[in-house]
Amino acid sequence: REAPAELRPSSVGRPLTECRRVTDALLRQDAGPALQWCERERHRLAKLRSPLKPQLRLQHFLALVAAGAAVEAVEYARRHLQPAGLPEAVAEEARRGMALLALGTRTSLPHASLLDPGRWRRAADRFGRDFLRLAGAPPTPPLVVALAAGVAALKTPFCSLPEHQAPRCSRDEAEISPFCSLPE
Repeated sequence: REAPAELRPSSVGRPLTECRRVTDALLRQDAGPALQWCERERHRLAKLRSPLKPQLRLQHFLALVAAGAAVEAVEYARRHLQPAGLPEAVAEEARRGMALLALGTRTSLPHASLLDPGRWRRAADRFGRDFLRLAGAPPTPPLVVALAAGVAALKTPFCSLPEHQAPRCSRDEAEISPFCSLPE
C-alpha cells in the first residue's frame, strides 16, 4: 500500500523547503517571496494578529529609499503604508522612513538606523517564528529540548563542587541549552 499523499516524504518536507527559500530571500534583502507568502496566508496571519506583512512592506519601502528610488518609494508607501491600516509601531517607523526619504540617507541622521542591514535578519527571524506558529510547530525543536534536559541532568566532577549551582558549559553548549552557565 502507498502512504497517503500528506505523509509522503516529498510533501512532508515541502513547507520547510518553502520556509527556507523565503528566509534565504529575506537574508538577500528581497521581501518579494515573503510578501507573496503573506498574501497566501493572510487569513491565518490575521487570526494570529501578526504584524509580519506590514513589517515586510515597511522593509521593502526602506530598501527602495536606500536604493535612491524616491519616486518608486513614495508610490509604494501610498499603496501599502497608509497609517490607518498599520500597527502603531510600524506606522511610526514608516513616518521615520519618510523623513529619511526627505532628508537623505546619511548615516549621521537619527533615522538612519532604519537602514541597518540587521533589520533583514530580524525580518527573517520574525518570518520563521510566524511560519512555525502557523504550522503548529514549537519554536524550539523537541530534539534541542531533550538534549538540553539531558545535559542539565549530567553529573560531572566540576558540577559537584559546592560553589557551582548549575552545570558549566562551553559557549557553544550554552547557546544550545538554557540550563548551562558559562565558567567565569
